Amino acid sequence: MLTDEICISKLIRELKLTGKQVYSNCFFRFSNAGQEWELYNSAGSLLLVKQESSVLRLFFFTLDFSDLKQLMEDSLASDREYMLEIVAKDKVLYRNELLDMGFDVFAQMLRMSVKDISPLFQNGSAFVEAYDEQLVEQARPEDVPALLDKLWHIFDTRVSHLPDEEELKSAILRGEFCLCREKDSDIRAFLQSVMEPRSFYINQVYNGGEKKLIHSIMHKRLAEYYQQGGRYVFAWVDERNQASLRFHEKYGLKPDGLWTSVYQRRRQEADEGDKADGNEEVS
Repeated sequence: MLTDEICISKLIRELKLTGKQVYSNCFFRFSNAGQEWELYNSAGSLLLVKQESSVLRLFFFTLDFSDLKQLMEDSLASDREYMLEIVAKDKVLYRNELLDMGFDVFAQMLRMSVKDISPLFQNGSAFVEAYDEQLVEQARPEDVPALLDKLWHIFDTRVSHLPDEEELKSAILRGEFCLCREKDSDIRAFLQSVMEPRSFYINQVYNGGEKKLIHSIMHKRLAEYYQQGGRYVFAWVDERNQASLRFHEKYGLKPDGLWTSVYQRRRQEADEGDKADGNEEVS
């Protein structure tokens, strides 16, 4: 059934009031009465389904994984693809339980971070001198179609949380997208980043041109953040993507022990084939 976040909050409180441990993969608060979720529940479990374009993401609260397994078997379509994420320092948290419920490990994302980017801006740093900020510009609302096309063709939607048209337009208006163009105005590189007073999140990174393009974008955005007093930078990177790992290491980021394990629920019908990893080399 469909329900709003106020109702979901009440059901979560009821589980917690039992005094038993509540297991969950959900870490955000439900407070928006206007947003509806697909919800299934039993005496000991709460299962939420959120659709992001063609991707169905699962969030759960449970007192007992065997009860959650039964709820999933009774509620979820056997021929639909469902994705589920676990964020934890323990890379295999809930893994045995999820495998027993019909999930497979789809991807392992490690968080990379650096507490202080000051060394990037010290005298003599190659970071300060090597790149051309004149190549970089802020994305504009009219760039939405081209950026959407690249995002949805490059990145795997089952791992990356990609914006729809309105969400992308809002992100551009917030200044999250910087890019470089070729002479024909085609977008050759872009960075989506979220800059806050105490953190800088490197989200989507794409480089389809010379290496200096994406590094020029990174220099411009990180310099803006640093000049405003920012120091801490982080990103989520697929552990299999060696090019992306090397790219982030160049900016001082290292694995900090936090993982996002992405699971895919097995369908009864055989899949025709998985989409290849969409991250292009950005070194």
